[in-house]
Amino acid sequence: MILGGIQIVVGVLIYLNAIADGVVYLILAILLRKYYSRVVAVILLLLAFLSMIVTILTQAGVIDGIGSNIFLAIIVFIIGIRTVYATFKLKSLSTL
Repeated sequence: MILGGIQIVVGVLIYLNAIADGVVYLILAILLRKYYSRVVAVILLLLAFLSMIVTILTQAGVIDGIGSNIFLAIIVFIIGIRTVYATFKLKSLSTL
C-alpha cells in the first residue's frame, strides 16, 4: 500500500502516467491484505517484474520511460517474490 501511495504522489508531482501504476499497486495491495490471495500475489509479482524490466530498458536508453531507480525496482521485485512465497506458505499451513 505504501508503494502505491508513493507512486500516486510522484505521479501528481512529476509524471502523471505514474498515477495509474500507483492506483494498480494500491488496489492489489488492499486485495492481498484482505484476502491473502495467491492470485493477487502472483499478479503483483508480474507487475513488479514488468516495472523492473521497464526501469532497466529506460536506464539502457532503449525506451523513454519514467523508471530511473533500478535499486528500488529490484527491491520491489524481491518483495514480490517474498509475497508469493508467503501466500503459498500460508495456504499450505492452513490446510494442516
